[in-house]
Amino acid sequence: MSRPASAIWVLASSVALMTLFLLPIAQTAAAPQAARAATPNLSIFTTNVIGNPLPGYYTTVSEDGLVLQRGYSPASFTLSPGQYQVAVSDYGGYFFDRWNDSVTSRVQTVTITTTNTISLTALYFTSPSTAPNFAMASSPATITLAAGATAVSGLTFASVNGFSSALSLRAATNSSVSIRASFAPSSLKLGALGTATATMTITVAANATLGTYPLTVTAVGGNVSNSITLPLTVSKPAPADGITVYADRVPASYWAPCFATTCALGTGPGAAMWVVLYSSSGSVVQTGFANENGYTFTGLNPGATYYVYPSDCDNCHGSTHDVLFSYWGDNISSTTRPLAVIVGTSVDAWYICTNGCSGV
Repeated sequence: MSRPASAIWVLASSVALMTLFLLPIAQTAAAPQAARAATPNLSIFTTNVIGNPLPGYYTTVSEDGLVLQRGYSPASFTLSPGQYQVAVSDYGGYFFDRWNDSVTSRVQTVTITTTNTISLTALYFTSPSTAPNFAMASSPATITLAAGATAVSGLTFASVNGFSSALSLRAATNSSVSIRASFAPSSLKLGALGTATATMTITVAANATLGTYPLTVTAVGGNVSNSITLPLTVSKPAPADGITVYADRVPASYWAPCFATTCALGTGPGAAMWVVLYSSSGSVVQTGFANENGYTFTGLNPGATYYVYPSDCDNCHGSTHDVLFSYWGDNISSTTRPLAVIVGTSVDAWYICTNGCSGV
């Protein structure tokens, strides 16, 4: 039976309409998509304004207001070419100040191409205030020196909320110990969104009473005054025929008074570290355990040079912890082992713990 002409027209029109609507869909599905990179091409880090790492800050990557990826710093993201918005959150008593490229907006726009890789660091400060301020820190964060000797510490200053001013510096401790402090440069300028460094040289009197004292370093500028307090330990000078080695712990919250399962070597300064003294020919001269109270090699040739090797301590003193040598004395960049040391002097070996030393 044949269809009416009107029915045939309606059927043909329906097919045409279906084709009209389906065609763009099919064409859209076939359109090429921007390929995502094979490896991460956006990395986000978080530190305080001085540069010390602050891991674990919530980070998001968005496109046109839609969150695409998220993670906790340090975070890496693999993105297709395009323009994205990166944002970080406050956490743990620290508040966002700026990005390392001087952008002060918490949300930063980045452009990903097929070839570029972007790395950004968000800088944080300990106050949510928007008033100009500055942060300061010392490296090392503690100072140990023999009576009558001199120690050097590096000071770092960082602008917060656009602070810009000259800084004047001074150092003082209580009346129990006499010190002399000098700073280089003597005139320090801190620019907006910038950092500056200075060197502090501390000398204590030869007759200073042995012990640990609070050393307060103060910086003043732009109607702002900030201070940090460092433990200053005055120790017994090394004998004329000896070398004294101190095994110090890098300041960190994970240190317990004694982190080892057994502490036969004392609980106050922490577990002692094995130290080897070599002659200039490489022969072992003496060995001993050094802690924060120091160990002195004696009976050496006055004025001669020996080599001190502070050993690492894996599963240290029966514990589950690894205590590792990090750097020498007042120079965090000095890591050479063994270290050449002249008889009649003392040295400080600084240690870190790589898997937490807060208990057994």
